[in-house]
Amino acid sequence: MNLDSAPFTSQRSYRQEALITTLVGWVPLSPGFVLRQRLYQSIFAKLGSPVFIRPGAEFVGADCIEIGNRVSIQRGVRVDSKGRNNRISLADRVHLDRGVDIRTTGDNCQIEIGEHTAVNPYTCIHGPGPITIGKDCLIASHVGIYANNHIFADQNHKIREQGLTCEGIVIGDDCWLGTGVKVVDGVTIGQGSVIGAGAVVTKDIPPYSIAVGVPAKVVGQRSIDIGTVTKMAPETTKVVPETTKVVPETTKVVPETTKVVPETTKVVPETTKVVPEITKMVPESSCAIRS
Repeated sequence: MNLDSAPFTSQRSYRQEALITTLVGWVPLSPGFVLRQRLYQSIFAKLGSPVFIRPGAEFVGADCIEIGNRVSIQRGVRVDSKGRNNRISLADRVHLDRGVDIRTTGDNCQIEIGEHTAVNPYTCIHGPGPITIGKDCLIASHVGIYANNHIFADQNHKIREQGLTCEGIVIGDDCWLGTGVKVVDGVTIGQGSVIGAGAVVTKDIPPYSIAVGVPAKVVGQRSIDIGTVTKMAPETTKVVPETTKVVPETTKVVPETTKVVPETTKVVPETTKVVPEITKMVPESSCAIRS
């Protein structure tokens, strides 16, 4: 009997959700915040207090969505937990900026975002693999976190017909993902790591690492006192050989200057030739006196 009533219960819940979100989801300013805080209690699995939901935020499968205290959800956010045995959990003080898209994309998917984590504009977080994002994380704009991969080995079948792998993604506490970072299925990013803008993370990143590039490679480690230590020293020492190349170029001027010396000494014999020409005039003068 429970099995027969389950589809009816799900359908009734969906209709109630659609009715309430349509009625109060667009209401602006303080009246909208108050109405959504009160009426959304009946459709969400959990709704903390206070929760700041801007008009235009969209929720699907709200009975599988848990929202903690003082969560902020901006315009254009879509949180979709549609499917069987799914759950999306936003812990206390999570911030979802404009256009963030979170969806389970299948069944048996769990997506969790820890306390004080900020997800910035137009970031996508998609299952159906499990996704765990820790506390105090900074997720920049246009980041893609996709816990699925298409199987494409068989050339005789279309890629869409070969299924998916869904290993899951784990992002530790206190991580910072720069703008445009992409994290693929099966990756774990260790606690305290920093991923540079535009990087594509295809392999696990150790805790407190700094990784950049496509694919992302670890280029440094965060230390206790200073931001980075490793890999910075070799890059600085490369300047030394470039500077020493100027020295041989300067020394080439010395032989060019010394060439002027022999050219100047040639003038001396030309001047001495005048002396015999003057002495020849002495006998001519003496002849005039005798006559």
